[in-house]
Amino acid sequence: MNIRHFKLERYFAKYEFSAKYLLSSSDCDPLSQKEVLSMASNELLSKWERVTLGYSESRGDSFLLKEISKLYKNIADENVVIGAPQELILLAIISILKRNDDIIVTYPAYQSLYSLAEDIGCKVRYWTYANNQFDINDLKIMIEKRVPRLLIINFPHNPTGFTPKISQIHEIIELCRKNDILILSDEMYRFLETDEIYKLPAISDIYENGISLCGLSKSFSLPGLRTGWLVSRRVDVIEKILEMKDFTTICQPSNNAILSIIALQNRENIIRRNKSIILENVNYVEQVVKNYSVLNWLKPLSGPITLLSIDYYKGIDHFTKELVDRKSVMLLPITVYDFVGNSVRLGLGRKNFIEGFKLFEEFLNEVF
Repeated sequence: MNIRHFKLERYFAKYEFSAKYLLSSSDCDPLSQKEVLSMASNELLSKWERVTLGYSESRGDSFLLKEISKLYKNIADENVVIGAPQELILLAIISILKRNDDIIVTYPAYQSLYSLAEDIGCKVRYWTYANNQFDINDLKIMIEKRVPRLLIINFPHNPTGFTPKISQIHEIIELCRKNDILILSDEMYRFLETDEIYKLPAISDIYENGISLCGLSKSFSLPGLRTGWLVSRRVDVIEKILEMKDFTTICQPSNNAILSIIALQNRENIIRRNKSIILENVNYVEQVVKNYSVLNWLKPLSGPITLLSIDYYKGIDHFTKELVDRKSVMLLPITVYDFVGNSVRLGLGRKNFIEGFKLFEEFLNEVF
């Protein structure tokens, strides 16, 4: 299998640890190990102090499995497999699909959601974001033309921030149920809804052929733990993914599992913290955008990311390169998503976002 390089990750590799301000980070401000341990019960602190760094259960720590299953209504421990989020995308793709299978993907998208399928020889079609939405009529036409093996969706959406109505999610499910289509749903930004009316149920809870991807990297501020999970009522799919995992990480580090349990047991406080950070940053950007005719955006309804369009005559790649070189402020151009446009991804979950955005404003005043 010839796997192409990952444009977004290569872009971050170049600037993530050299630029002073990252205005396109998709995670919320990371917690320290000390902060996580300060939330722990006496029982978990004792377990932390006794942890050994040997092999652990390949499916995942039994206590962690129980905490994850609490996030769902129709999911038991045997419906869960734990791994690094990116690893789980790879394992799902190679477990579910084979050469010449047809799939549909929401687009633009995090690259591994579509390029891995293309790299193993699948026929990938794109359900494209247009006019500030994913039009379900477009999806219906695509399915009527040719029924896919798998539909891959991502809501709240990376990078647009688009969040559909619950009624639209049920429309998608009915289309797939009628045509016996699996759904792989990237739900990494779940739980960060600005209002309960935008809160989406997990696909695995409401569709018998649904597979949900979630984890601690985004909404829970713990990307360094590399804790993610796939859940599905399709036990055959989960078992196949678990078998494939024997060829990757095999198991999760025991210390990571304990920190993950602590985070999940304190999820309400962590989520409340992150929503507060996002709301402050959203309100700031909303006021700034009004002052510049060259800027345009849609206020996100859920999650820490959205697109900001910048009407710059030299193009968005030139703009972002000049910004990072002159101000040490990194913005991610939409072109790393293989998508055409003049937009950048905003990441609204960091505490120092406003500080960095003020330098972005300085740059705007210099070039316009």
